Amino acid sequence: MFKNSKLVSIAAFFCIMMLCSVSCTQNKTGGSAAAPAKTQNAGPQGNCWDYFPGGDDDLWVYEMSAKAGGQAKNAEVVMCNFGKQKIGSNEGVLSGFYIDNWEASKNIFNVVGSEVIMYGAMYSDGKTVEYNPAAVVFKYPPKAGDKWTNPSKLNGFDTKYEVTGEEEVSLPAGKIKAWKIYCGTDYGTQGKKEVNNWYAEGIGLVKMEETTVYGNEKSVVTIELKGYRVNGKKGGSSVPDKFIQHRFVDREDNPYLAEMKEYFMMTPGHVDIYKEKLPFGDGKAKDFENGYEVRGLKIVDGREVLVIVSAIESQGYIPVEDYYYIEGDTIWKIGRSSARKGKMVPYLKFPLKDGAKWDFEGNNIKETNTVKGTEDVKTPAGTFKGIRIDSTSVSSDAMRSSGTSSAWYVKGKGYVKRVTKMALPNGKAIEIVEQLSEIHDGGH
Repeated sequence: MFKNSKLVSIAAFFCIMMLCSVSCTQNKTGGSAAAPAKTQNAGPQGNCWDYFPGGDDDLWVYEMSAKAGGQAKNAEVVMCNFGKQKIGSNEGVLSGFYIDNWEASKNIFNVVGSEVIMYGAMYSDGKTVEYNPAAVVFKYPPKAGDKWTNPSKLNGFDTKYEVTGEEEVSLPAGKIKAWKIYCGTDYGTQGKKEVNNWYAEGIGLVKMEETTVYGNEKSVVTIELKGYRVNGKKGGSSVPDKFIQHRFVDREDNPYLAEMKEYFMMTPGHVDIYKEKLPFGDGKAKDFENGYEVRGLKIVDGREVLVIVSAIESQGYIPVEDYYYIEGDTIWKIGRSSARKGKMVPYLKFPLKDGAKWDFEGNNIKETNTVKGTEDVKTPAGTFKGIRIDSTSVSSDAMRSSGTSSAWYVKGKGYVKRVTKMALPNGKAIEIVEQLSEIHDGGH
């Protein structure tokens, strides 16, 4: 959410939904990671794996209803596996939850003997939690009356589990026989969380009900299975052949990722505020304020992208989503202007070494970008050493503008200043200056 009161908040209610979903996923399959391992047709089977399937192509679609803060919303939840992933010294199956195509959380689990062990999670706000000790979330074979407790060194509150029994549940996917397991955490005077999960043999999680009370706030979340594909077997409503065709980062060991994170904001919740000087109306330069917020990961046309939302004062603070992804040495942006619409535009190419170049050709437009070296750059947020990148844009369409721009990128800050000079079709020239003034919510 933008900290400046004049800048609009985008989907504040969605943030409530994400908090609800994150809390429930700590008690089920999940993981964290940049990229998937190799794909396989079927995962391990038998014993615990029949209730917690671990195949790379396994996928579940649920209907979700949630109430929090006096508001209610329905959504579609997709849970899918991505392969193996390490967290600390442990390795397990990486699985993710997506709510209406937005990433909620990823968790890592594995089967050890007759138990399903949860090793940790990565949440949509970019935080990673390694459970210490690892949590036991299922025991095979399930028996009514079985109980166990997971101690926690993270918050000091234990979570208690009990197998309630086996029963038939009516779901959008049909009537399914499943084992009901209760788990609850008592936070004393702060509140409590109670969750009921239903697991069906050969399918996995088919239903979840969670009630969380924290202070005076109460949230209730329910998810019910609509359809699934497990070890090649399908049931319920149709599910996509592949929910995610491309991950946000092309591979976990991308050698450019560390440098990319230094010069491009990726942490969900991060907000940058800029001062913009722009010719307006009578041609005289006026001051405006712009905000950019990293919203998180989202699935768009089968591609997992990082969403950055902008609210531009001169355009009425109407929120606009921009989509980015990483492949090889390049951060790509999915174009939305008429000259770039539907095109994959190279936004930054690494390493950012003096003299490096990259080009783009779109609809009647050609762009060239060149790294010009490091120099001092002064902004309202301070004076920095920044890498300057010059860009030229030439349009073959007489009705479109051509021009040049210079942008300064600072380690740990991203871009701090951009100066754009444009030659308009009417023959006039304008200059737009945007400079960093404030940083909020987490930084890089």
